[in-house]
Amino acid sequence: MEASITAKPFFEKRGYFTVKQQEVERKGQLLTNFIMKKSELPSCFFRDVSEELRDVRNVEEASYEEFAKLVLKK
Repeated sequence: MEASITAKPFFEKRGYFTVKQQEVERKGQLLTNFIMKKSELPSCFFRDVSEELRDVRNVEEASYEEFAKLVLKK
C-alpha cells in the first residue's frame, strides 16, 4: 500500500508501518510517498504513541512484549 506524506499519520494510527520511503513522479513533479504494510500488532498499540515509538514498527521482528515495554515506559 502506498501513502502520501499527508496520509501517513492516518495509516500509522491504524497499525501500518513504513517499509520504504520513495519519490515518484506525477505530472512532472517529484512527490515523496511511503510504501506501508499492516502490522500484526493490534492498532490500539499505535493510536497515541510518539514518533520515536512508531519507528519500532519498522522492525517487523519486534515482538508484542518488546513493543508493550516501550509503550509502558512513556
